[in-house]
Amino acid sequence: MRGALSLAWGRAFRFPGDPGPRWRRLGWTHDEHDARQPHRPRHTPPLHRAPAAPPDLIGPRRRGPPRLATPPARTPPPARTPPRPGRAARRRPGPPDSGPGDGEAPAPRDFAPLGTAPLGTALAPAAPPPACRSALRAVQREALVRREEMAGRYARWARQEGQTFHTLGSADRAYELAILRLPLMFWMYSGADGCASVPAPTATTDELYRWVDGVSRFPVYTDRSLASVLPYFHQLGTQLGYVRFDTAHLAGLLRHPGIQQVRNYVPRDIPLRFQPDAMPDIDRWVRRHGRELLFVYGENDTARAEPFRLGSGSRDSAVRPAPGANHRARIADLTPEDAADATATVRRWAGQH
Repeated sequence: MRGALSLAWGRAFRFPGDPGPRWRRLGWTHDEHDARQPHRPRHTPPLHRAPAAPPDLIGPRRRGPPRLATPPARTPPPARTPPRPGRAARRRPGPPDSGPGDGEAPAPRDFAPLGTAPLGTALAPAAPPPACRSALRAVQREALVRREEMAGRYARWARQEGQTFHTLGSADRAYELAILRLPLMFWMYSGADGCASVPAPTATTDELYRWVDGVSRFPVYTDRSLASVLPYFHQLGTQLGYVRFDTAHLAGLLRHPGIQQVRNYVPRDIPLRFQPDAMPDIDRWVRRHGRELLFVYGENDTARAEPFRLGSGSRDSAVRPAPGANHRARIADLTPEDAADATATVRRWAGQH
């Protein structure tokens, strides 16, 4: 009875200043709340009387859990079972800026080699050359060391072109974001073939500026450019999620904490609340009910760190890796056999036999 009364008191009363559960703050009724969570019963099961105490309990009646005559032996916790091969470890959905650590090509995982990948799998890219990764990080540092000169040149270009930075805040903030995204943009659009073009830290400022501009694309961070891709960044911040960039090698050179968060790409007057259940819901649908789906992934594309996989309920669908391709992967980039099969499949879906 004490437990029942305490439970009822906790439900009926709140401390001053406690806004109550989230569904009540949103103005939902009990029925609306139940409709959104059909797996939870509206009322808790009735409390039952506890069974009679077993004979091995000793001592006078007392509050708290009963005391055993012979304490049970401690058993070690069960060993953690490693994830089954071919399946990624389950993770709780993270904030909108969750994703690969530093925007570089993901390391090889449990994927099949090229040409042997069955339906529902994708091809893992080769690990980036360590020398190329080191060169990219050295360029990032040097670009921030020369911030005054290079960011000043960026600001002068924006004034001459009539470009503004109201969304990101300033040319200096936009410049820092462009430098942080440098490895991501490099691996998405250049890849290992572009490693030879990475300038040395001793390059002239003009050479460094032109190379960074060619990879990270300074015009992308202006208001005019961001407005043209606003729906994309809005979905990144509300459903898809975004990457976090590794900044340990840039210690002491950054001025704008949090500039890499996707919230900065969207004007502040537009709400941006992350929906952690959106993409898992689509992923379940693909694996359980998806049909007539074709996923073409570039082998070296960092954006496919979390690819779609087919499941037992998927029908007439396929996952095709494009060898050596990046973020611009197309059906034409597949192997000749896969490209012919994918083209015939799409034509069949369109009714062009």
